[in-house]
Amino acid sequence: MVFIHHPNIRYKGISTNYSPTIMLLRCTIRNYADAFVEKGLIRFGTPKEWRKIDKDGQGDQLEGCYSAVENIDGAEAFFLSLRANSFCEYIEEVDKFCFFDDEILNLRSFCLYGLSKSLFSEEYTDHFLNNLKKGVIPKSYFQDFTEVTKEGYDSLDDEEKPVDIFIYKPKEFFERIRKSLRSQGVYNHEIIINPVHYVDRSKNWMLAEQAPKELFFKQLRFEHQSEVRVVINTQRKEILDEFDKNNGLINIGDLSDICSVSDYYFKEMNISLGERSLLFDLPKPIVSKVTFDEAISILLQYLCDEVPESPLSIDAINDKLKEFSKLFDELFNCDYTPKQLFLYNRNNNQTYDFSKNVESRLIKHSKYYYEKHNYQEFFKANKLITIYIPTASYAWWNIGVYYFIEKEY
Repeated sequence: MVFIHHPNIRYKGISTNYSPTIMLLRCTIRNYADAFVEKGLIRFGTPKEWRKIDKDGQGDQLEGCYSAVENIDGAEAFFLSLRANSFCEYIEEVDKFCFFDDEILNLRSFCLYGLSKSLFSEEYTDHFLNNLKKGVIPKSYFQDFTEVTKEGYDSLDDEEKPVDIFIYKPKEFFERIRKSLRSQGVYNHEIIINPVHYVDRSKNWMLAEQAPKELFFKQLRFEHQSEVRVVINTQRKEILDEFDKNNGLINIGDLSDICSVSDYYFKEMNISLGERSLLFDLPKPIVSKVTFDEAISILLQYLCDEVPESPLSIDAINDKLKEFSKLFDELFNCDYTPKQLFLYNRNNNQTYDFSKNVESRLIKHSKYYYEKHNYQEFFKANKLITIYIPTASYAWWNIGVYYFIEKEY
């Protein structure tokens, strides 16, 4: 018999073990994602619901199981006596008799992917002499949450398309959830936020800790999902009734300042971790949704020759700046002269000066030579830096596109 015990998990009060989490992800559809970002609309489901999902990667019949044995003879009464509301069920997947607590299976819970530093194992130095670590979120993770194929994606209505939500400030996000729950009468000690731990359930085992700790253990085959869970550990009728009345929905307010929505990944997601930055490739080329701020960010990156590819020649940079002149003219009604550090907006007769964002330039193009750039918060162009390359038709295609995210650890 294997007894599962993890000394680093705290279940009394509000847990803070999510602090190593760098970023959170949530796979969903566009309609829900927009409501999530704009209104903070979040649905708390239940483990009982998840046990009924008949889809590999989402449904898990062992969700919330606190004990499992191969031979039930003489053991059933003992295991059932451990919990007042428990029941036994044979699970063919593990060929065991599994025990569940019905009250625990009805606890409202919310799950996300938690990106932690443990994902990054391979160290490397880029051509700017930045020390980075590589990590990969596997393709299988994204496949778990949609049956839509890459080929069928464009044929869907926009609101039904699968998308990914990125939450860049996990601590702030969880604080807002806790604040909202407290305003609805949930006590501090009833809010549990913790990463899920993945264990080998091929042997007989029993959780040697009190409920609802079984909700933070899952089978090893789900390890690529790297879950962080928010569980509302209450049996108070007024709280349960309120959640049931609203189908588990709560509204925590506008989240647009700490998260964004991306097209869906039908491939693995490659990520590089720097001292204070994340670089990750985009799932597909961005064809039309280029914002003014993003365009400025792209321009600044080329002005500084700070791109993930090898250093560009002076001629290559100048050619790119000429393309930006066309871009600002056609998309934003702005006048931009290559090599200048400002542009004129014909829509509002304003001049945008971003010279303070470029304090130093790459002055030598030999291999591995790089002079550090000091971006200032004069123009908010360092929040999102994305590389694009325009074709003759001015559609935008990626060449190893990266987000540059300034974040706090």
